[in-house]
Amino acid sequence: MIIQIENAISAQKCRQLMDIYDRNIGLSDVSDYTGHPVLYWMHVQDIPNAKALFTDLITRCIRHVTSDLRVSAPIFPETAILATMGPGGHHPRHADNRQEDEHGKWIPNHTPNRAISAIYYLDGNFEGGELVFEQHNLVVKPRRGLLVAFPSDERHVHEVLPVRSGRRYTATLWFTDNRQFALTDFEGCAYAAQTSKLTELFTRLRHLGMSIGLKLYAAGATRTPSIGQQSLNKSSPAKDRKIVKLAGCRASPVLAANCLSLASGD
Repeated sequence: MIIQIENAISAQKCRQLMDIYDRNIGLSDVSDYTGHPVLYWMHVQDIPNAKALFTDLITRCIRHVTSDLRVSAPIFPETAILATMGPGGHHPRHADNRQEDEHGKWIPNHTPNRAISAIYYLDGNFEGGELVFEQHNLVVKPRRGLLVAFPSDERHVHEVLPVRSGRRYTATLWFTDNRQFALTDFEGCAYAAQTSKLTELFTRLRHLGMSIGLKLYAAGATRTPSIGQQSLNKSSPAKDRKIVKLAGCRASPVLAANCLSLASGD
C-alpha cells in the first residue's frame, strides 16, 4: 500500500526546511547517486528550530502511517535527511531494505532494519523528478506539501525519474520497528503520535456511546434492571446525564468499559 497525503506540511514549514538546506549545505559530507549533497539529521541538529521542524514532520508522519497504512506495531524514526536534486538528478530502481542478488533473489541490503519510507515534497517549482512504482502502475508527481509513505520492502520497488529543470527539495524519513536503531533525539515522537490517536479514538467512542445511549433511552430499551434503570426510577438531572451514557454501554463489552469510565469521569 502507498499513501499520498496532500498538504501534510504547511508552505511556511516547507520554506523553512528548504532554507535550512540551502544555508547549511556546506556541512554535508554525503552525496546521493548523482552527486547531489544530502544533509542528515546529525548535520543540522544544532541549527535553531531544526528540532521542532523535524519533530513535527516525524509526528505527523507516524500518525498517517499508523492510521492510513494500518501499521499497528510501534515505529521509530531511523534516518531523517534533507536533499535536493538539480537537472539530471535521479534515483535508480530500488527497494529501501532489500536488494536483488545475481540470481534475482531479494536479500537484505545495508539498511535491513527500515520498515517504512516517507517523503515530504517541499517545493513544486521543477520539472521531472516523478516517483515511480512500476509494480503498482503509479507515477507520483511531486508538489509542495505532499507526503508519500510506503513499506520499505521489495513489494514497493521505486525510482525517481531525472529532474529536467529546477530543483527538487525533499525531506525524507525512514522508520524502523526495532527501537535499538531509532534516532534517540526523537524517541518521544512515537509516544506523542500514539497518544494523539488514542485521544481521537476515545473521543469517537464517547460520541458513539452517547449516541447509542440516547437512542436506547428514547426507545425505553432496558432489557434488565440495570444500574441505569434503577437511576431512572430515582430521576435526578445529574443521574439522567449519567444514565444516557450507561445505557449505551449495553452495545458491546468494549464500548461498555469505555462508556463506564467516561461516565464516571475517569
